[in-house]
Amino acid sequence: MTHFRFAVPVAALGLVLTSAGASSAAEPVNFGPFVESYAFTFSCGDFDASITGTSTTSARRFVDADGNRIRIQRFVSAPADVMVNLDTGKTVTVNAHFVQTYNWATGTVTVTGFRYLVAGSGTGVTLKDAGRIIFADETEESVLFQAGRHDTATPDLLGPALCGAVA
Repeated sequence: MTHFRFAVPVAALGLVLTSAGASSAAEPVNFGPFVESYAFTFSCGDFDASITGTSTTSARRFVDADGNRIRIQRFVSAPADVMVNLDTGKTVTVNAHFVQTYNWATGTVTVTGFRYLVAGSGTGVTLKDAGRIIFADETEESVLFQAGRHDTATPDLLGPALCGAVA
């Protein structure tokens, strides 16, 4: 089904952008895609776990006419990482598909999409970090705004949440 209520504003915005005069920003520069496969083991306290997978990352850098950084966007897709409890063999799939935007003017980082979507066989989604979240800086430790479900919003929540998924 087409959402007509969005079509008119988008068309109007397109006309404004295409009819505007010379822009003060340079054309964005694209990087990638970069494909990376990985496998690592880590401690969950009472047991060890491993994650294996492949991710694809692309980036787009935006600068002003003088070459000063405005923002950079990272497009990340990791469609089927596998996490295993090495003691019990319990396995879950960890999916990710998100855009991470670093804004140099404000110092903030905005993430939209899902960074962690964990599903087990027969259990459905057990962990979810999806929606939109704005962090105060690139450490991603201080949340300024969030919408959606964020079980692993900050680094201190990530490890325990992932380990809990295979406990």
